[in-house]
Amino acid sequence: MDALLTALADPARWRLVSLLAERPRSVGVLAQLAEARQPQTTKHLQALERAGVVTSQRTGQRRIYALRPAPLRDLAAVLSRLADTADQVAHVAKMAPGGLRFHDLRHSYATELVSRGVPVNDVQTVLGHEKPSTTLNLYTHRSDGRDQRIRDAFADDPLTPNDH
Repeated sequence: MDALLTALADPARWRLVSLLAERPRSVGVLAQLAEARQPQTTKHLQALERAGVVTSQRTGQRRIYALRPAPLRDLAAVLSRLADTADQVAHVAKMAPGGLRFHDLRHSYATELVSRGVPVNDVQTVLGHEKPSTTLNLYTHRSDGRDQRIRDAFADDPLTPNDH
């Protein structure tokens, strides 16, 4: 991920990525559209290729570059998760009387780990709690959709009354 971010951080490379998002192009065409010299453009494209953002194919004497969407989707997913985490922290900060304290983040962290299926014993160990009950009773909080997930888990159980 670091190589991808480093490659995309350069404005000239970002311009090349934007041009390649439209369609594959030769080095010469990219240099012309980016208003850059061909040797510079080639070096930027090679850096993007090393980072896995583009691929190249030789066609006669020309080299055609194409954008690889998968690394960009992976980056978008990571950024989306970061934004979701920031939203959760902002919510905790908003709800906490007197503002957000570092300790409040432990509660959000524990809740998120348990809601993603991390075993409570593992979360307990990471947080340094003596008992799993401390983690569950004091550090995890109700997550959205919890009640529906519980109903769904028992939906096919013949011993569970169906109140529909």
